[in-house]
Amino acid sequence: MDTLTAIICLSGSPSWSLPLLHVPVPFLVSFCNQPLLKNMLLQLKKSSVERVVFILDDLSASWMHPIRAELARTGLVIDYLLMRHLYDTETTLRDELLDRLPLEQPVLLLQDPFPDLVNIGAFLKFHRECQADCSVRLLPGRQAHGLLKQVYLDAEDQVSLKEQEGVRPTQDTRMYLLETDIFEDLLQARIPLLKASFSEYFAEAVPYYYGYSDAQPLCIWNSVNEYLATQKLFFEQTDLRPEGKILQKTENTQVWMGEGGFCESPPECQGQVVMGRNCRIGKGVKLQGPVFLGDYVQIGSGTHLENVTVWAQTQIGARCQLENSLIAARSSVASDCRLQSALIADQAHLGPGQHLRKGDVLGPFSRLGME
Repeated sequence: MDTLTAIICLSGSPSWSLPLLHVPVPFLVSFCNQPLLKNMLLQLKKSSVERVVFILDDLSASWMHPIRAELARTGLVIDYLLMRHLYDTETTLRDELLDRLPLEQPVLLLQDPFPDLVNIGAFLKFHRECQADCSVRLLPGRQAHGLLKQVYLDAEDQVSLKEQEGVRPTQDTRMYLLETDIFEDLLQARIPLLKASFSEYFAEAVPYYYGYSDAQPLCIWNSVNEYLATQKLFFEQTDLRPEGKILQKTENTQVWMGEGGFCESPPECQGQVVMGRNCRIGKGVKLQGPVFLGDYVQIGSGTHLENVTVWAQTQIGARCQLENSLIAARSSVASDCRLQSALIADQAHLGPGQHLRKGDVLGPFSRLGME
């Protein structure tokens, strides 16, 4: 089986993370009860990636440090390189990086990647059949949200930057397959890997630049509902499975409970329900999936959650009705509250009997209805 090396360029906060701008590092948000970046690496491993090289600036290196041990548990070989060291002529890091890349295989290059469900095996097959120097994973259609670079495909699937007769509009998703010598040329050209638009460089410098058009949607979050929907999509279409024991498994329902969890009485569950470590669930709780509860979450008696995600160390009171909502880490919702398509940010607190409707946001460190 073919194996690939992935080079992932990360810098700061990616622009696809709206509306979670209150989160300092969107790559680390809880997604299916794990850091999003870990889920992305597990997807790459499933696609025959064996080694990952992160190219980082000082900021991204600082926030990556605390989760290195968790990322290592993916079973991938992971290296970390600072961008400024990569271009330092007094070091051998660039040569060492190139030496690690297999000459017989293309390199998978991702720049601030989107959570994506594209079939990388099919992408690799396309790259080889075209005998491409570089291929880019494209999303069909015109630019819809300003996050992706508009490019064009001709009848032979070659990429250009100009609209003209006989081409069709597509969008560059910042995922590339390129031959090792093309990647070496990219480094020699001193292209700023964390900021530059690769499409402009490849369109000008690479003779055989092809586009692989795939309708598989990217996970771009323009609303809380889109975050919840993409999380559901990932969980259904991947082999990602949570840690812990299965409490219930039927044709339509699967319930996981992490280590140290406790239920005063078995909750009434439907669909996919994932509870992290040391969760506490009261009596008479109803969980209609998809529901994701992070570590140390507490749910009061008689509460009903439907399509809700609760991040770690958060408390939900008794007799609450929560639907299509996200409650972030270290927050609290008091008893008898109702939430419908709402967002409660980190360390925000909602008092008893409050009602948040579609689009309502309780910002970080906010307090509403608390005397």
